[in-house]
Amino acid sequence: MGRPLLSSYAVMNAILFTWLFVWGYLSFSTRGVTQPMNFGMLCIVGILGLNGQEPISFQAVMGFFFGLSLAVVVAAVIQRVLWPSLPQWEARDRFVELAEICRDLIRKGTGAIPLWRLTRLALIPGEADVRIRLLQPPICPEGESDRLIEVLQTLSGASGHLVVTLGRLLPIVPPEFREEASGRIARLERLMDACVSEILTAFKTGASPTARDGDLRTALDEWVGWVGRLRLAMLAAEASPIVLLRILGLAERYKLAGEQLMAAQIQTSSLRLALYMGDFSL
Repeated sequence: MGRPLLSSYAVMNAILFTWLFVWGYLSFSTRGVTQPMNFGMLCIVGILGLNGQEPISFQAVMGFFFGLSLAVVVAAVIQRVLWPSLPQWEARDRFVELAEICRDLIRKGTGAIPLWRLTRLALIPGEADVRIRLLQPPICPEGESDRLIEVLQTLSGASGHLVVTLGRLLPIVPPEFREEASGRIARLERLMDACVSEILTAFKTGASPTARDGDLRTALDEWVGWVGRLRLAMLAAEASPIVLLRILGLAERYKLAGEQLMAAQIQTSSLRLALYMGDFSL
């Protein structure tokens, strides 16, 4: 019955506009493209593909809808069984990527990291947040998604401090303090690297790390004391205020990075990753 109407371009354009308007109105707040959205778009494409200027049999119309429905079902089954895309796996991959970038920053320095990987530091939190909010009971324990978001925010904050700090402090330290500064910076970076490595291993294996911060906490306390003595020495030597502020600012960034990595390790130790990182629904 609709075939003669679709042979009119005015009617066809009105149907096209109405369908796309409803499709956009119902999906504008949805992140990404869902299966119902794909199905709706394929339906309108298929309907317009039925040339209303030629005779169209009932079998052709029903064959299109049944074929489209069967294709969606088969694709969903194959994707779920052979190539599953689970929110917990997607979130885990983002945590692993973020921890690996932090580890490479500490080991290689900011200059050795490609720009596209540094850009990922800004994109990963948003990508992981969308997946984490899907992890609700019975997929994972109550409140686990909130704990995962805390780890994500803390680790992301630490990565920001590392990007703007690593490799920039030692060159501007006065020569008479440079040797001691080099040893203290190397110790801090070694302990921070161990902290990040434990977080990385936890998300790769599903085994939560042990909550400990003794060595890094001691190193940070000693770092604060040394920076205080450095400040007094530079004030006594009437050092440039700009250089002094730069040194103190970068030194504080080191402290903040270490504290946030410690916090991320403790937060990760409270996670129950083994309960939901597998594909238990199958």
